[in-house]
Amino acid sequence: MEARCGPYLGRTMSRLGYRTFGVGKFHTYPWNEDVGYETLWRCEETYHPPAREGDDYGSWLTREHPAFDFLEQPFGERTEMYYLPQRSPLPAKLGAEAWMADRAVQEITKSDNSRPFFGFVSFVGPHPPLAPPIPFNRMYDPDRMPDLVLGRIEEDHLDEEIPFMRYAIWADAINPALARIVKARYYGEISYLDHCVGRILDAIEARSKSENILVCFFSDHGDLLGDHHGWQKQNFLEAACRVPLLLS
Repeated sequence: MEARCGPYLGRTMSRLGYRTFGVGKFHTYPWNEDVGYETLWRCEETYHPPAREGDDYGSWLTREHPAFDFLEQPFGERTEMYYLPQRSPLPAKLGAEAWMADRAVQEITKSDNSRPFFGFVSFVGPHPPLAPPIPFNRMYDPDRMPDLVLGRIEEDHLDEEIPFMRYAIWADAINPALARIVKARYYGEISYLDHCVGRILDAIEARSKSENILVCFFSDHGDLLGDHHGWQKQNFLEAACRVPLLLS
């Protein structure tokens, strides 16, 4: 990849003199690709070879909280349950997003003034399976969720990936009432993520000269959640083209 496209961002920032750290989902192939950060904490949405031991979050959960070691899918059940509303099998403080925030706060707190730091925190959520932890799983009322935005199915399905993806992730069985519950869980995932991002911002503001720290918040997609008879995030409709890029 680097031979074709140039150095990874982490490697570039390291060469510019920053102390660099990366936390979270990097979705590389191979799973243990060197992406250029001095410190890297991986938390992928699924475990990669060598099984759980290759994932920093998974190995931490096994080591520090063995009571939850039996979980095969700590992010929620996948396959035919991919878009069924779920609740996280873990308490909020042990969820992947909280773990990522913990690692980021740790790295920010230990940074001194000898070198500026550059951190990249890549959260998994909000992402199916939609399984926010307590109390975020019941934070939103499905009856108050907005209606689906639907065109004529013949027009919506002109994008051939929409019917294909509905089939691929078992979404043909989701009716409008269930879609409202799914959306409520999605909102809960976002609020859980907001809570975790807030902890990172608190750690930044606690530093001296925090006004010199640039924070960039962005997302790579928004899920259709049934709009235009579609699910997932490959289709450039309202949910995908209104994704934020915020600088502060």
